[in-house]
Amino acid sequence: MRYNNHNKRGKRMFAIKRRLKLNQSEKTGMKKHAGFSRFVYNYALDLFWQSVNAGLKASDSKRLSAIKKCLTQVTKKADEYLWMNELSSTVYQSAFQHLQTAFGRWRQNQGKCPAFKKKKDCRSFTVYNCNGLSCSTFNLQ
Repeated sequence: MRYNNHNKRGKRMFAIKRRLKLNQSEKTGMKKHAGFSRFVYNYALDLFWQSVNAGLKASDSKRLSAIKKCLTQVTKKADEYLWMNELSSTVYQSAFQHLQTAFGRWRQNQGKCPAFKKKKDCRSFTVYNCNGLSCSTFNLQ
């Protein structure tokens, strides 16, 4: 299925929607990445509100940058979170980008306050290409 859309510069953009035929191990890998994305998003959101409640003065982007650094340098190295190193780092980075976007939209009164993601709502994750031009979002059902 092809969707036509226009970007900010007026140029046409196309999206192609495909259904993947995955075997059981590939499905498991996709579910792990979706869970990883949800975990990172919820972890960062929890630490964000903890820093607000503690009275730390900083902008949203500075808070999220510090949280990302904490997750990378401390949490991922802890024994109970070593499983994170087996999964794609682009999924983890996209979770932070989505949270940054959610806070930006909330601050501009364009959306609701960011809420914790639940497994039952939608199992999805996004993978960005290295050059930032292509993006793939996977929705698991």
